[in-house]
Amino acid sequence: MSSSSSAVLRFVPFASAPKLGFWQEVGRRKLEEWGLDERPKKVVGQWGVGCVAGLPPRLELTRSAFSDVVEEGAFAARGTVVTVNTLEELKRADKGALLGGCEDFVAIVFADMKKNRYVYWFGFRGEVLDPPARRVASGKLSEIVDAVPKVEFCAARVENGKIASTTEKLEDATEGALFCIADPATGEDPGWPARNYVAAIARRFKRFRLALWREGGVGGIWIDVEIPEQKRKAPPTGWEPNAHGRMGPRAVDLAPLTDPNELAAAARSLNLHLMRWRLLPDLDVAALARTKCLLLGAGTLGCNVARCLAGWGVRHLTFVDNGTVSYSNPARQPLYTVADCSKRALKATAAAAAMDQIAPGTAAEPTHYEGHVLTIPMPGHALHDDAETDFDVLRRLVSEHDAIFVLTDTREARWLPTVLGTAAPNKPTILNVALGLDTYVVLRHGAGSSLGCYFCNDVSAPGNSTINRTLDQQCTVSRPGLAPLASALAVELLVALLHHPLRHAAPPDKAGDLSRPPDHPLGILPHSIRGFLTHFSSVLPATRAFPNCTACSDPILDRFRQHDQSAFDFLAKVANDPALLEQTAGLADLATDIDPDTFLLEDDDDDDDDDDPSSL
Repeated sequence: MSSSSSAVLRFVPFASAPKLGFWQEVGRRKLEEWGLDERPKKVVGQWGVGCVAGLPPRLELTRSAFSDVVEEGAFAARGTVVTVNTLEELKRADKGALLGGCEDFVAIVFADMKKNRYVYWFGFRGEVLDPPARRVASGKLSEIVDAVPKVEFCAARVENGKIASTTEKLEDATEGALFCIADPATGEDPGWPARNYVAAIARRFKRFRLALWREGGVGGIWIDVEIPEQKRKAPPTGWEPNAHGRMGPRAVDLAPLTDPNELAAAARSLNLHLMRWRLLPDLDVAALARTKCLLLGAGTLGCNVARCLAGWGVRHLTFVDNGTVSYSNPARQPLYTVADCSKRALKATAAAAAMDQIAPGTAAEPTHYEGHVLTIPMPGHALHDDAETDFDVLRRLVSEHDAIFVLTDTREARWLPTVLGTAAPNKPTILNVALGLDTYVVLRHGAGSSLGCYFCNDVSAPGNSTINRTLDQQCTVSRPGLAPLASALAVELLVALLHHPLRHAAPPDKAGDLSRPPDHPLGILPHSIRGFLTHFSSVLPATRAFPNCTACSDPILDRFRQHDQSAFDFLAKVANDPALLEQTAGLADLATDIDPDTFLLEDDDDDDDDDDPSSL
């Protein structure tokens, strides 16, 4: 039923409806791509004509808002998102300039990444006529035409109640055309898209008819519009009021809506991405995430190394250890609890389970933590029943990882990992960490490097260092702060090496002038770090590879480069007689060639003390 009256033509504004996926994508891009960049970013929202009666039209933004994709049957609204870096900037933003410079809408967003909270303010551009358009008459659409094209906008010529022809170009419209517009509103007033079409039509025609087609609600309507003589060109309007009906921003807290593992993963990576914004723009977060680390030893060093690697965003950790958690462990080894002690939990698997609780993964960013209970075969130690199986597993693990942390209690336990790592075809980076009472050493090595390994300064083969030891010699006795310090330095060295094209083969740097910036993104790359806690100091010595080394020399490596029975057979002989290493490497012949009147080789009972870096 049609009606005739003259009143101001009013329009129903959009209500913003950003989805959870949209905010997650904004957060991801803010951290990983945009950083401090506050320039407008193009987005696409969507709206439809099937709104529920009594509710305002909704402009939705989904995760795909940045990919220029809308759902089938929906109409696109093109806009921009401006992410500011402080809440004060959001308040001070020039709202008029932002609204005037956008296409359909603009959103100002402050992303509080620490709390997973977003403060935002949407503006839907609406052209202003001054004085406003008048609504002269209106009625049901079925009164004037049987059907209209299902497009966002077109100008149609009507003959005998049917559409005879259409054009989607306003400049091709003629006097008397029926302007068909998709309308998201459900009441007597048209929605926000019609507002801008009316302003555009008003530039050519002073009286015209709108056909607002809808699905649901009260159905389509027609409106006769009259445009008064315009006094001035007014700026656009359309800023959305907040939930209290006042002009101001809204806020959404995603923490209660997000899986705890998702929150943990986001919070864990926050620090890394913030580094890239300003301080370390060359930080390769993706390279860190895909680095696979093998930790040989899940004791005091292993626990601290694992925690530090997780802080750097490393998602793949494998623990190797044959011990159980004892009551002396939890205070110094932060992956274990007293409950692990009471059930005599195996360290390797308990450490992996703890990492799942400390740094869990998500479907988008999965983590991989695993533990292997095995004993590393050692020179001078009788082989256990499963020695060959453990050897095969260890060699496989070495070949599957990018970095090997050798964190064992004894010197001889470091020999086989050093040999396997240097001989492995994947050329992993090998990092040895050893502790004394108040000293430590961190040393890097690997295939293709001219630098010495952990054993290159030795003049004898590693042997059984556990014979005839008292309790204080059997345990790793060191100052409590030493292990976290050495562990952190080892991880920091690995991270720095990952940002060098030669990785562990990078030439060694010496300690330089602290006032001069280093040549590498994350600082200098020493070969080794030897620290002295008594003097709160460290030195950075570098040594060349020793051609007669009992671990990394070619005669030794050749025994392990072939994946056949001969490698384990050689290992079995070395377990019974470590002197075979000196003979194979040529160290025994070298010793006989030395003039005893020139060199005096002293026997030192402490040479076998793995925990004393001064013995290296």
